[in-house]
Amino acid sequence: MTKQMKNRSQLLLSNTQIMQALIPPLVQYSPKAILINVSNPVDALTYQIGQIASQYSCHINWQRVIGTGTFWGDKYLKPPVKIGFTFRANASKSKEKSS
Repeated sequence: MTKQMKNRSQLLLSNTQIMQALIPPLVQYSPKAILINVSNPVDALTYQIGQIASQYSCHINWQRVIGTGTFWGDKYLKPPVKIGFTFRANASKSKEKSS
C-alpha cells in the first residue's frame, strides 16, 4: 500500500469515528435530514455516513447523503465569492440611487 493510500485510509478511519459520534444525534433530531459531506476522503466517507445514518433513521438512504469535492474549501472559494458579493453590492447601490 502506497503512503498516499495509507494516509487516505487513516483519514477515512479517523473521520468515520468522528461521524459515528456526530451522525446519531443529528439523525435523532432530524430524521429526514439531507446530509452533505465535504470532508476527505469524500467518496468513501460519504458512503460511511450513509451507512451510519441509515442505522438510526429509516428515512435516510443513499439519496439523502451527498458528498461534494472539497474544491469548495476556503482556498478556492474566497476569491469568486468576494468578487461576486462586491459586484452584487455595487449593483444594488446603483439600483437604489436610480430609484
